[in-house]
Amino acid sequence: MQQTQICHMNTLALHKDLFYATKSILFELEQIWVPFLKEYQLTVSQISILYHLSQVEISTVSEIAKSGCMHISSAQNSTKKLADRGLLQIQKSHIDSRITNAYITEAGLALLENIQKRPPEKALEHDLNRSGNINQLTMLLLQSMQTMKSSTVTI
Repeated sequence: MQQTQICHMNTLALHKDLFYATKSILFELEQIWVPFLKEYQLTVSQISILYHLSQVEISTVSEIAKSGCMHISSAQNSTKKLADRGLLQIQKSHIDSRITNAYITEAGLALLENIQKRPPEKALEHDLNRSGNINQLTMLLLQSMQTMKSSTVTI
């Protein structure tokens, strides 16, 4: 029983470490991407929606929310704003009017292509402090994941 509690506590500590490492990596990456995306009047959520829709033919707003780790209302608001700009189209399902489908337009694909051709300047500068932070966090994340893989936890 006591050994099971220790394993459980170790697992929780690893999950916490993974969570904070992931959040820290996301924060560092957002410091690079947010100013760059502002030039295109896009948010991180909106660019993730465009990337998702560029990979699939059609997607429901619920699927978009799951793929982008966002709340359904955030996905709905972001898809509406992108549709207003002509970057994607949304329409209610013919089968179930509660379901909203979305797909990327040619304008959305062209914008993504333009963004991919011109990565953010900050990313190209290889700011050593930020790169060092991301590299350290990535190593911590990988080490934590390896530890979790190799440990057999029975609860």
